[in-house]
This record gives sequence, C-alpha cells and structure tokens, in this order.
Amino acid sequence: MAYGYELVEGRTAPIPFTVYRGAVVVNLTGATVSLIFLDVTGAPVVVGGSVQVLDAPNGSCQYTPLAADFDYKKSPYTVHVKADSGASGVRFYPRGAGDFWRVYRGAT
Repeated sequence: MAYGYELVEGRTAPIPFTVYRGAVVVNLTGATVSLIFLDVTGAPVVVGGSVQVLDAPNGSCQYTPLAADFDYKKSPYTVHVKADSGASGVRFYPRGAGDFWRVYRGAT
C-alpha cells in the first residue's frame, strides 16, 4: 500500500496536494473543494480542518488540519477529493481507491 502522506497526530501545518484525474491535473475553477476521510475500518471521519484552493486551473490546494483531526489508531485513512462545481455537478478524485494517509502517534 502506497501512502500519499505520512504525518504525525496533532499536525496543524498545511498539507499541499494537487488534484488529478489519472495523470491529468483537474481544473478546479469555480469548484468548492473538500476532503472525504474514511478510517481504517471504512467509517467516515468528521474533521474540522479546511481546504483552500491555491491555483484552481492547476488543481493546486492545501488542507489545513486542526490538531484533533487525526488519530493514529484510525490510520491509515483513505482520502478522496470532492469537487462541487455547482451546475456542473459533484466529482470525486481519485475514482476507485482513494489515497492513503498514514498517521503516526504524536508525542505523549
């Protein structure tokens, strides 16, 4: 299993990502972007962080997590990007299996 990101619990620094459809960058102009997280059991995870689109034509975004967003016991997380373009509809990336984010235990 390849991991898209490896991070430590409590991280609040922005996590940059680019949205692709296959090998092609997705133009996010006019889209509202969010991330969908599933834990290791496949259950949805509610997070409090936010997604910012940095460069819409080039699919460039960042996710800024809250300190409580990730729990290493629920890792690895499966992550999909949800792009809502209003009248054009909602699309999810990647299609099929999502990206995997591995979370390590933070300092105790």
